Amino acid sequence: EPRWQDEQRERLEQRLSQYSEFEVEEVDATGHCQFDAIAHQIARFRDAYPDHSGTWQEVRRDVAKWLRQHQNFTLSNNEPISGFLDTRDGRTWEEFCNNVEHRDS
Repeated sequence: EPRWQDEQRERLEQRLSQYSEFEVEEVDATGHCQFDAIAHQIARFRDAYPDHSGTWQEVRRDVAKWLRQHQNFTLSNNEPISGFLDTRDGRTWEEFCNNVEHRDS
């Protein structure tokens, strides 16, 4: 691992310990790594999330559900969250959400 990556990781770990109880967790690069990392953090705080299984599959379902319910959520650039989706290929927001929910599940 290059030195700059070590420095970035150390800086991130310092910030996490200063401002939260979260920690850096190594996860496999499976295509689900972002969801897996969130699931690891949820599992660490099982008491705060008693109804969550702590799996990347459930995190994917939860994110897709939130995206469906908040399609017009306004981002800091005053654009709706759905505005980032390139629909020139005919894809719809629902198809995008389905991909988030079921990708390689």
